[in-house]
Amino acid sequence: MTPREELIQIQRRLVGDLKREIYDSLYGDCPNLLEYAGSYNKHFEGPIEAVSRTDLLDRVEVSDIVYHGDFHTLKRAQLSPIKILRELVGRGRPVCLALEMFCAGDQIWLDRFQRMEITEDEFLEAVRYESAWGFDWKNYRNLVYFALANGIPLFALDCRDFSDYVPLDIRDVYAAERIVERRRTHPDELLYVFAGELHIAPDHLPAAVDLMIDGPAPLRTIVYQNNETVYWNLAERGEQEAGLVRLADDQFCLMNCTPLVVYQSYRNWAERQEELAQDDEDWWDESSNSLDVSEQVHQLVEIIAEFLEVDASMFDDFTVHLPHDLDCLEVVQDRFGLDEDRMAELIAAIGTAKSLYIPEARIIYLTNLSLNRAAEEAARFVHDQVTLRSRPAPTPRDAFYAEILREALGFFGSKIVNHKRAARRESHYRTLESRLRGHPLGPDDARRLAVARHFLTHKRHEHEVTAARLPARRPGRLYKLPTAMRRSVTGALGHLLGDELYASLFAGELTKTEARALFATDFDSPGVAEGLYFDLVASRSEPFEALEERRSPMEDPVSRPGLRRTSRRNLDTPRGSR
Repeated sequence: MTPREELIQIQRRLVGDLKREIYDSLYGDCPNLLEYAGSYNKHFEGPIEAVSRTDLLDRVEVSDIVYHGDFHTLKRAQLSPIKILRELVGRGRPVCLALEMFCAGDQIWLDRFQRMEITEDEFLEAVRYESAWGFDWKNYRNLVYFALANGIPLFALDCRDFSDYVPLDIRDVYAAERIVERRRTHPDELLYVFAGELHIAPDHLPAAVDLMIDGPAPLRTIVYQNNETVYWNLAERGEQEAGLVRLADDQFCLMNCTPLVVYQSYRNWAERQEELAQDDEDWWDESSNSLDVSEQVHQLVEIIAEFLEVDASMFDDFTVHLPHDLDCLEVVQDRFGLDEDRMAELIAAIGTAKSLYIPEARIIYLTNLSLNRAAEEAARFVHDQVTLRSRPAPTPRDAFYAEILREALGFFGSKIVNHKRAARRESHYRTLESRLRGHPLGPDDARRLAVARHFLTHKRHEHEVTAARLPARRPGRLYKLPTAMRRSVTGALGHLLGDELYASLFAGELTKTEARALFATDFDSPGVAEGLYFDLVASRSEPFEALEERRSPMEDPVSRPGLRRTSRRNLDTPRGSR
């Protein structure tokens, strides 16, 4: 199996895990969700054809109703209607924008807001936006204000009073009644319906509208977004860069994100994790179908370096890759000659849904648009820039602790960007182990239980070492765990340490000089990482006397084929600080 095929397989698995997580969280609120989603999914099993924006716009312009799908936690999903509406406004067609996000009972407030009789804050309070809809207003705000600026009336579709559950099919019927009424009073208008992706399947809201219309069914166009079946189809054909495909005469699908980014946006929203801003680039251009986040990651590098008082003027020699870059690892392997073990390690890391920094190629690979994850990799890049890493860790034990410390620096760096981020404490893993122990478990819970047990095993070892109960037996089996499990364990231990180091800095127990020294330490040198780890966890109330001896010397720059190597600096000298 090629690295590309493995990436597709990994992404399929990660998306499947995320979907189960989402459906499990929503099933209690939406008991018919799986059946409803199944009816949606069947429309993507046929052939697909990459088409141009002209094909879509020509169809939209002659339609009576356009149904445009929304994934509520994905910012790009809310930006995409603006592209099409802008074209329609330029062509002079009267348009009304119908929105699922507002209840019909709040139409009076929507009308007052459109007439500028109330402020935005008054409007959001009147319609109880946070409790009623709850998805990020900043994302929808662009669409709403585009409509207001271009004289496009806004029309509320939903029927919920948000106190009781209303089945999805009943909401379709109510929205259809609203659409039919609007068609009756404004027959020459193009009604542009923006509703959840599942609602716009032909058997759902469009079918309900057709049944209620007297006379011929209105000419419709359905615009889906980022359907995963379409994406896997394109990816397996090597055409994942296609920006727009046609499924049928009246059905199109915009492709501006991978399924992994789409579903991860829900987890980020649920966990209140801020995401990287996504530039509203011209995704009409199929040759430019990527999320331009590189500049933002460069800014994160600058923020972390500035905080550490490190000169980052030369810290620009890296590239950022996203999940749609399915050929990324093959390029790395071919260009830099990575052996099979290293490639397997990288692929396994991606399989844990971890973003990662690949030092051999100066690549930051983001599986997730989470600001926290991007900041972690930015911090690891800074560490790579100020540390001369001449060799891989010599033993599995050295590699285990080196990985923990790199995770700690990554988490520390993410705290510089987002100080509210918190790591899971030992109590979390004790509670998790107690809750899951002795019960029949699915694969996800079995993995969580294993991570918790390995984490607690190492913590017991730490307590023995720091309490000077010698000789302490090393937990050797942890050092030889399979790559995916080992990274989960080292990530848990490293995040906790990074969180505590950041707290120590602001408690005055850790100085900037000491923090810089950590970033300048070669964790892969024999024996360094393990000793340093236990020094750090033993007591963060004392200075790091041993840190200076464990740092690698600042040697002359070395070159890597095809890459410009920035100069290395001794961070404790005036030349290496701002």
